Amino acid sequence: HRYSNNFFIHLVQEFTAKQIVILGAGFDSRAARLLFPNVQYFELDFDAWLKAKLKAISEIKDYPKDCAKYIAHDLENSKTSFVDAYVLY
Repeated sequence: HRYSNNFFIHLVQEFTAKQIVILGAGFDSRAARLLFPNVQYFELDFDAWLKAKLKAISEIKDYPKDCAKYIAHDLENSKTSFVDAYVLY
């Protein structure tokens, strides 16, 4: 996790990234832990996963629920493309 956290920090500081998209976000909490001014996170995952995550974080006191935009999307059955995006596997 440290590598990916450092990668996100590097994107924001060196490349002035303004948007970070987390595909298959699951229960990742990086958007809440790595808050940057003027950076918007988007978390994409299956609808069922996002519903479970949103239910879980609603029960966590002081969790910054607005730290990301949560988008239900099935990437397996999609024609979505992320051309010109920095990708972390």
